Amino acid sequence: MEAGARVARVAGPELIRAAVNYDELFREIYSFAGGLEEACEHLMKLLDEKTRSVPFRQLLISHERSRLANWGKQYLTTWNTFRKHVKDLESKPVISLGAEFWREWLEATADREGWGDRTFNDYASLLSSVWKHGVAQELCEKNPIEGVVRRKIRRMEKAVYTVEQVKTLLNTAWTHDRDLIPFFAITIFAGVRPDLNGEIGLLVWEDVNFEENWIRVGANFDNKTNTKRFVPMEPNLVAWLSPWKKVQGKVLPTNFVKRRRYLTRGKYQAEAESPESKWKELVPYGLKVRDITRHTYGSFLEAKCRDRNIVKENMGHTDFETYEQHYRNARTPKEAEAFWSIYPPEK
Repeated sequence: MEAGARVARVAGPELIRAAVNYDELFREIYSFAGGLEEACEHLMKLLDEKTRSVPFRQLLISHERSRLANWGKQYLTTWNTFRKHVKDLESKPVISLGAEFWREWLEATADREGWGDRTFNDYASLLSSVWKHGVAQELCEKNPIEGVVRRKIRRMEKAVYTVEQVKTLLNTAWTHDRDLIPFFAITIFAGVRPDLNGEIGLLVWEDVNFEENWIRVGANFDNKTNTKRFVPMEPNLVAWLSPWKKVQGKVLPTNFVKRRRYLTRGKYQAEAESPESKWKELVPYGLKVRDITRHTYGSFLEAKCRDRNIVKENMGHTDFETYEQHYRNARTPKEAEAFWSIYPPEK
């Protein structure tokens, strides 16, 4: 009080006028009924909360430690990419990262990185999981991502092989490189993911049960969704795979990537010794349609059964979102009948 009095005497009337002006300002403009005193108390409370607020890094570390043991390789890759995106935010106190901040951050990052609507929603969901865990661990009071509106996903059909393209592809493989038949038959007629370091790359013939007609996928939970599933084999798939009933070991043959390129790019339809630039694609090929075999299976399976539960289970989806977006009513029953009637040559 004595120090304050000395400051007041030195400052004199100027300090008094400032106090009066600010008192009126906070009462009339900012609606603090207690004027300058209440405004100062409010500011001190905010500063106190900010001082005690943990950095966002702590939420990330806590979430990672609690979930890491259950993450598959694919999810871990997604998480590491996510951590790179939020690296500059790790030191910020969580109290400063409200809903408005995350709305702006997600929009700006989506524009910069070229995210589609689905990727935008995936990152929002990932952030929400981090914050929910933080609330449960009492590291923060609320989840601000609840205030972020997700983008509406536009329904669109995925690129798929036509019935004629499937026939052409399999018959060409049967004639020119029969060891490729298991890859195309399993990915097209059972929907096994064609990733070479994942489902099809890890599949061995011991996973194919010809007695009960099913294929075990993700035997060690080493796939995208960290799950295991048993996909029923339709009669035509059993027929295509029957020559390999007694084979053991990996399903993919040696030099697979080069041999697949030769087949799909049209090497065997070109003139002998023609350079690759002269080949004509046998079927759609490349990164833009890298999952076309799986999408073909999902579309024609749905057309056959019209049951989203079967599609979800056989394809290993974690929810019905993908079904609704890409597969529901994508093909007609007549097309499905032709697709599931594709059998190997009789001879």
